[in-house]
Amino acid sequence: MSSGPFKVLDQEHDQIRIMLDLLRVLVVQVEERPIMRWLSPARSAVDWLETYNISHHRKEEKVLELLQEKGLANGELARFWKDHEQGELVFEHLGKALEALRLGKSASRPKVKRLFEVLLAKYGEHMEGEEEILFPAARMALTKEDRERLTSKFAEVEREMFRLSSELRLKAVAKAIKGGFPPAEEA
Repeated sequence: MSSGPFKVLDQEHDQIRIMLDLLRVLVVQVEERPIMRWLSPARSAVDWLETYNISHHRKEEKVLELLQEKGLANGELARFWKDHEQGELVFEHLGKALEALRLGKSASRPKVKRLFEVLLAKYGEHMEGEEEILFPAARMALTKEDRERLTSKFAEVEREMFRLSSELRLKAVAKAIKGGFPPAEEA
């Protein structure tokens, strides 16, 4: 049974899988339905995943940092940092492609579908690797004191993410007020 910081990470993986399931449904709609019928839910799902991804990966990186202190975050374990960086790039490109669609650039539709497919494939592989390699290695290597430190570091990440999400919401509201609201979506 998982406990402490690893229970948090396991629960977050469960939440991410739920959102990835939603994206699997949306990726079919990219080709089959009018853009405005799926764009808003897709943007919401990507925004949620990207924000959750940042928080979750920061926590995992705290695990990697502790393993690194013990001389263990090399080789196979070090790949997870690179995976996180690559994931951030996919989210960045996906956000731009969705925005291009919102602005009426339908040529971005195939790119959105391709990026959804990449995200779904890579994210699933990445989580499997963490569950099969990173988490078991950390569970074996980290002491009770290390786990307590992780719990504290996770709380710091949560506080920082709350602060950042509040700032982002305020910026979005200010942008909407300044630039007006986007045109109404077609039915």
